[in-house]
Amino acid sequence: VTDESYKILSVGNNTVLYGDNIIRDDSGDNISNMNGFYCELTGHYWVWKNYDLKDWVGFCHYRRLFSFMDNIPNLSNEDYDIIVPAPLIFDQCVFDQYAICHNGEDLDYVKWVMVYKYGIPEELINQVFYEQTFAHCCNMFITKKEIFNEYCSFLFDILNQYLLDHNMKDIYDVYQHIFDNNELYLKHGYPNNHYKFQSKIGGALGERIFNVWIKWKNLNVKVEDWFIIGSKYEEQRDTDFL
Repeated sequence: VTDESYKILSVGNNTVLYGDNIIRDDSGDNISNMNGFYCELTGHYWVWKNYDLKDWVGFCHYRRLFSFMDNIPNLSNEDYDIIVPAPLIFDQCVFDQYAICHNGEDLDYVKWVMVYKYGIPEELINQVFYEQTFAHCCNMFITKKEIFNEYCSFLFDILNQYLLDHNMKDIYDVYQHIFDNNELYLKHGYPNNHYKFQSKIGGALGERIFNVWIKWKNLNVKVEDWFIIGSKYEEQRDTDFL
């Protein structure tokens, strides 16, 4: 990638990646120490709170990339609100797919937060969770600054509410929660029956919340292909076990 629009963002108190061209998510207003819960969303949070955004902002991963690579569409010149990755197709509805890999009670919890705290119609959420058999995943998107700021306020409020209501202040509380409810979290085959994988509750919920958000806000969406850099096992893991 040679486009100067790309910036390297190191997340999760990563003490290895340093350099003049590397941004870190553990300075300023940050939640970097909770990366084990939020995953890449600690980077989203840091950008939201600390980075001087211009007109638009986007996120991809170190090995999950949009197919356009160096030909990033300029949202300032387009009539759509957000670019999202092509959806993953499941063998079951979004809720059931989540429950197979994680604890379905967590997704049910955020559903009711969205209903009662934000007034999102239950019917709309049910359409996403129980009727759709696909979802735009990986917390990847490109969108206008105003939409990004509004989405982050919504997303992190919900996830913070989840932590508060489950008495979690740090990643060790998350591990303890999984241990105390191991029959709900550790019921799956490898790699899903691992504490580190199951601790990524915030990142996994964020993917599903995102799909409700774009439908609720009736955003004009452009879908772009994406690809994974990695082994066949990594590709299988990332597509089947999000």
